[in-house]
Amino acid sequence: MFLDGEEVPSEKFQEPFNLPPGSHKIEVYFKGVKILEKAFTLTGGEKEINIEIPEHRLRISAPSGATVIVYLDRTPVEKIENVKGEVELILPEGEYTITVVRGGQRKTYRITLNKDVYLKAGVEEAKKECRLTIRVIDQNGNPVRAEVYVDGESYLVSGELTLKLTPGIHSLRVYVLGVIVAEEEIRLEKEAETKTIKISFYTLQVSIKRPLFSTTRTCTLYIYSSGKLVQKTAITTQYQASLPRGTYTLMLKCGDETQTKILTLTSNTSLEFEVQTLDQSILIIAGAALAAAAIVVILILVKRG
Repeated sequence: MFLDGEEVPSEKFQEPFNLPPGSHKIEVYFKGVKILEKAFTLTGGEKEINIEIPEHRLRISAPSGATVIVYLDRTPVEKIENVKGEVELILPEGEYTITVVRGGQRKTYRITLNKDVYLKAGVEEAKKECRLTIRVIDQNGNPVRAEVYVDGESYLVSGELTLKLTPGIHSLRVYVLGVIVAEEEIRLEKEAETKTIKISFYTLQVSIKRPLFSTTRTCTLYIYSSGKLVQKTAITTQYQASLPRGTYTLMLKCGDETQTKILTLTSNTSLEFEVQTLDQSILIIAGAALAAAAIVVILILVKRG
């Protein structure tokens, strides 16, 4: 306890103090933490100052062998090590933080001590982790480059990916060449689990059939999966691609002509587009050739006549 900034043994507060008239201050500390401050003014004569510090009982039940640390205003005021069952403390009224530590694990509690309190305390259990290995392979067992989403987080995988996750249900999506090849929920319970995604690839061969007299013009082939562009390539006569099993929309653009085909790829497949549009130059040449042939026929007929 302090009187006007000077420490005074608490037993001396039972005796009268001779103080000059004016302003004075009493401060009470509990293990270095101020718990009370009282100001008063003396004008002469005797004055009795009553100071009450309510105290309450705090009982803490903690795991055997734990350490209990009690904080008041962020200052440790009690520390009990190697607890055996229950701890009982008498503390002044106030806001306390209690930390229980055992085996590297800890848990913190906050209480308002304005009456007797019983706290059943424990420690945070170490969070169990599951190691999930995701393997992405083709039908021959070869590693496949893929984009894997686990609980919305994206990972680029070249055959295999290992993650540490909490037990429970997690979402999994796998994309190859922009095509979604797997989407599911997986439940993790064991310490280590492996999820293998096997992807079947097939050869798609696209060819263009052109009309007679047509020149070999370059067209553009677009391949979509679920509305998403997977590949875009120039094609003159043939194009070959290796794609995962699935449904695709193929769109071929040749000049002003556009054709669309929908294909479900479940085996090696050949697909042909038949282009109908002739080049303008071909039409002019063909027209000129026909006109020349007509003139020859007319001349022959005239000569015979």
